[in-house]
Amino acid sequence: MSFARRALHGASWLMVSTLGLACGPVPGGDAPGGEHEDEPVAEMRSALVGYDCHESSDTGYSNGNAFSITLVSVDGDPVERDTANAFLTLAQAAEGAGVKLSINSGFRSMAEQQYLYNCYKNCNCNSCNLAAAPGYSNHQSGHAIDIAASDGYGWLFAHGPAYGWKNTVPSEKWHWEWWGGGPIQPFCPTCHDACEGNVLSRSDCSKTDCAAQDATCKHDGGGLRCQPNCHNRCEGNVLSRDDCSKTDCGGGAVCREAGGLRCDARPRGAFDGGDADALRGWAYDPSAADTAIDVHLWFGGPAGSPGATSMAVPARQRRPDLCT
Repeated sequence: MSFARRALHGASWLMVSTLGLACGPVPGGDAPGGEHEDEPVAEMRSALVGYDCHESSDTGYSNGNAFSITLVSVDGDPVERDTANAFLTLAQAAEGAGVKLSINSGFRSMAEQQYLYNCYKNCNCNSCNLAAAPGYSNHQSGHAIDIAASDGYGWLFAHGPAYGWKNTVPSEKWHWEWWGGGPIQPFCPTCHDACEGNVLSRSDCSKTDCAAQDATCKHDGGGLRCQPNCHNRCEGNVLSRDDCSKTDCGGGAVCREAGGLRCDARPRGAFDGGDADALRGWAYDPSAADTAIDVHLWFGGPAGSPGATSMAVPARQRRPDLCT
């Protein structure tokens, strides 16, 4: 079976094999003498092993000290993100050699470790297996996982160290830890809030092309965002400049783009009267007093109303009496 990745419902998947666990104890393991686990009783079968890079946060522990830990999912188990990348790189190499690796136990929460510890102390569950005190299991640090191997672990012992993996409990061949080292492929990349060119990248690995929104990726006092680009244009009756300055032309002026962006005084005029022969009045544009201006006459209703019609009549005769 070839090793490949494909998308499925937002998660990524590896073509590898997994173990079908029979009824058995909850696996785990730490430093020699710290915990003991029974080897899972399993039957090998071909299956799809999935990994989901959607991140979640939990509280990890190392020698009783709490810290924030970032988790992804491998084989349905929570695994620390960097440890997951290291395991998936290891599993890819094993797949190339015809060996199937899968995870039986990954990160443990405080509640899970407390349960195993209570089972050990009270000897009423989990076969009374030895368990480290809560806060002291390397499964809680995010560095330890329990691995199932289709070849009886021969390939893993021969090649695991080259990928940074160590079997830290000699009596438990399935318990392996990764503390760094070895080649790693970013199956689940580490993402940050940043501008990548004009693309806004988030810590959840989502990306937004700001250019598609006529915007520019910026980080300012308002945080990381796609800031809309500014242009020389009229936005309603507001004059907007490409330096993002804005001028409200107000009630006595009108924003105009033709002939150069500007706030012009509104045209003025009056209806003087009329009879059966003519309608009389005047109109002019204070910004271009020597230029003819169209007067729109509406019939059958107010301007713009349904069914109303209009005609434009140019006001082009000089009225010296209006200039005094």
